[in-house]
Amino acid sequence: MRTVMAIAVVVAGSLLSAQAPATQTTTADVARFDGASIKRNVSGSGSMSVGGRGGRWFAVNATPLTLVMNAYPFQPYRILDAPGWMSSARYDINAVADGEPDRARMQTMLRTLLAERFNFVAHVEMRPLQTYQLVLAREDGRLGPQLKPWTLDCDALRKSGKLPPAPVPRSAADFAIAVPCGMRGGMGVYAAGGRSIGDLASSLASDLSAPITDHTGLSGNFEIVLRWNPDPSAPGADPTLPSLFTAVEEQLGLKLEARREPAEVLVIDRVERPTPD
Repeated sequence: MRTVMAIAVVVAGSLLSAQAPATQTTTADVARFDGASIKRNVSGSGSMSVGGRGGRWFAVNATPLTLVMNAYPFQPYRILDAPGWMSSARYDINAVADGEPDRARMQTMLRTLLAERFNFVAHVEMRPLQTYQLVLAREDGRLGPQLKPWTLDCDALRKSGKLPPAPVPRSAADFAIAVPCGMRGGMGVYAAGGRSIGDLASSLASDLSAPITDHTGLSGNFEIVLRWNPDPSAPGADPTLPSLFTAVEEQLGLKLEARREPAEVLVIDRVERPTPD
């Protein structure tokens, strides 16, 4: 039996009971922007920017699916039943509000914007999803050559202004050099210094489009350098690099074990293209 929770997409940051309609708007507690402009972006550009400061929130060349991800704490692989245009149509949005709302209230206002301008209705439920557990690959617990304990105190270095500069990549191989107290990622590369295994799991989850939970028992921060071939058929792909699963085991001494487990997902019940203004 599925567990379903209806989301009050226009009621300030709350969940309604399963009996309440998801579009209920009966109180003055609705958090909304004072004004918002939505326009189609037909530039054809592949770049996108989304952000906010003070009482302003903006999106340039953003897809509606990106707006949902900013309004709700769900990664793309946990947002279901989205029509294709939500990943292809592009919009520019400028929204303003009084004062300087915090992140939680800004998210609530984005939910209101989606409900009022996109007629967006959704609910949360538990569904079985492909997931992975990140575990130690060896019984003796020995780590791989590209996973090393991190000894620098990054917080102290930042406060003192003595943080080592990130190496400037001059070739594809240079991207696989750990960034001191930072991270560099891309197609087939994860290179970080002073990051936790949980940080690694979160990053790899995007590559696998599936949740990853850390079951290694490893605490503290590490230097992590991981290289793999994300698409062997892509032009210019390095045939000498292994798959992600093999790279995690050989280079880090860890292992990704597949599971099928129940997880919360956001199911879209209704969404419409907005009328530009």
